[in-house]
Amino acid sequence: MTKLKGPKFVQYFQPVIDALRDLGSSTKPREVYTWVAERHTVPKEEIEGTTKGGQSKFENKVGRLGARCLAAILKLCQNMLLGPI
Repeated sequence: MTKLKGPKFVQYFQPVIDALRDLGSSTKPREVYTWVAERHTVPKEEIEGTTKGGQSKFENKVGRLGARCLAAILKLCQNMLLGPI
């Protein structure tokens, strides 16, 4: 995975978009987490580490991208380009 400057969650932006394209716009966040983790190099400390609130650091960063929000945006774009699916 490409290392980018700035907030660390930004590095997951493209993998999340790829996951949503592959899985479809009605996918659940857990499916996105699994897809990204299986196809991209995610550091062990990201997967096993937790935030102060107890959430997985990886899921926190991917979730910050708003997997649900991105799914909705992707569906909207599909509808605009292809008509309702």
